[in-house]
Amino acid sequence: MTRLIDKFLLLTAIRAEKNTTKNPLVKQVMAEFRHRVRAGEFDATEDPAGTRTDYEIVKQTLALAREFYAAQGYQAPEGFLFYESKHPQEQCMWALACIAQETLTGTDPEDALALILAEREEIEADGFLVGGEDD
Repeated sequence: MTRLIDKFLLLTAIRAEKNTTKNPLVKQVMAEFRHRVRAGEFDATEDPAGTRTDYEIVKQTLALAREFYAAQGYQAPEGFLFYESKHPQEQCMWALACIAQETLTGTDPEDALALILAEREEIEADGFLVGGEDD
């Protein structure tokens, strides 16, 4: 687990340097995340990459973003889509959750989300999800 934490911290430091972020919010959230990983709340061995559906990956990433948001003293309702938000802090929580997923599970939630949205567009284009037709 320590190697995993070190890898996550290194990756985060590299990305932070690339983005030249000195945002204290990001630092605080990352400290909270490191604490939770060390406490065993997030364990990549429980669900190795490749065993989850795209929907499960996105759902888990949203839950992680909600936890990061709560660590800042905010609440997001169940089902809140951080990836659709225009608010910079909420976008940051989604980005941090994606970094955590990539680091801990080797899974890119953005890829999973893109596949889900593409499938939804295809279904809508076929007329299955257009409101009122099934009523």
